[in-house]
Amino acid sequence: MDNNQSLNNTNISLAITEISLSLNARFWILLLFDIPSVACACFVLFCILVDRKLRSSIKNHALVIILLLGIGSQLIDVPFYLNFVVHSSVIPAKPSTCLLWWRWSDGQICDWKPTEPIVDCVSSQKINCRAKTRWATNGNVIVGVNNESGRDSQHLNAPSGIFIDTRHENNVYVVDGNNYRVQKFLGNSLASDGITIAGGNGYGSEPNQLKTPVDVYVDANENVYVGDSSNHRIQMWPKGATSGITVVDTDGTGEYENRVGNFHSMFFHEKTNTFYLPDVFKKRVVKFVNGSNIGTVVVGQDGDEFPSKILYGPTGVFVDDCETLYVADAGGSRIQKFLKGSTEGITVAGDYQEGSNAIQFKQP
Repeated sequence: MDNNQSLNNTNISLAITEISLSLNARFWILLLFDIPSVACACFVLFCILVDRKLRSSIKNHALVIILLLGIGSQLIDVPFYLNFVVHSSVIPAKPSTCLLWWRWSDGQICDWKPTEPIVDCVSSQKINCRAKTRWATNGNVIVGVNNESGRDSQHLNAPSGIFIDTRHENNVYVVDGNNYRVQKFLGNSLASDGITIAGGNGYGSEPNQLKTPVDVYVDANENVYVGDSSNHRIQMWPKGATSGITVVDTDGTGEYENRVGNFHSMFFHEKTNTFYLPDVFKKRVVKFVNGSNIGTVVVGQDGDEFPSKILYGPTGVFVDDCETLYVADAGGSRIQKFLKGSTEGITVAGDYQEGSNAIQFKQP
């Protein structure tokens, strides 16, 4: 085993150990170790400063500097981390706070809380803080119990989509497919019962029903958007509403070529008020402006012959702040990237062939 492999295994082991500790355990362990540590450092510093002989010793000057730096680090870094453990976000949520903590800690804070949007999408570069991070290979259940399907408030049946609302206390929204509903789980008490905030009134096409919900998005005002595939619509459920409003009819008034029947997922780009739908059957991505039934084909135009312009079965999409489109092309076993306004894709992951090695996918 070479040194690099040994180091990687060590990093993975450490990540698993860290993630396996509950938030409560992390909080109390850190607090119980930090308080005596700060108190001890302050006591030693006090003893040096009040004793003239100790204070005048040149050897103790370096010790005083080390103690002051250590106390400063603990008083800055540890409270931020304790806040993060409790609230799952940096408080106050400002770039200056993240920068201050970043200077004192391990530099990994920048992706714990979304940073300010990029203004210049041509020259600006985002730092990937997690380029060398390794995650645990075993997951933790956050919602749903007993590994069994069900219809009550604690169970799910064929969940197909999830949204974590980082702007509102990290509440978790889950598309509960075979129960024809969307469940909300409070971020500060995920083990509590789920709250039905869309659907839940059986299989159907009425405003208060869902037929085949596949995805969910929650905007800044906590309006909930649900992709209701078999009903060929996107429903918006205002906060606290008992019925949805159809904001997009995907099989509606536009030209036949620009309509979308059933779809596997949905992405809402809030900045441009636009929905993006992967049309797996017609091998393309279509966008709809919120409130419009007229679709526009973004990528996957008929007549394209170049592999970089063709999609072989898109199932998932994501659009970033610069309106760069990322497509999970299941049929091509790859992830394609399309810059704003371009119909020519760049393969950023996968290699066209199904497989299980580190550079391949199988129907992503």
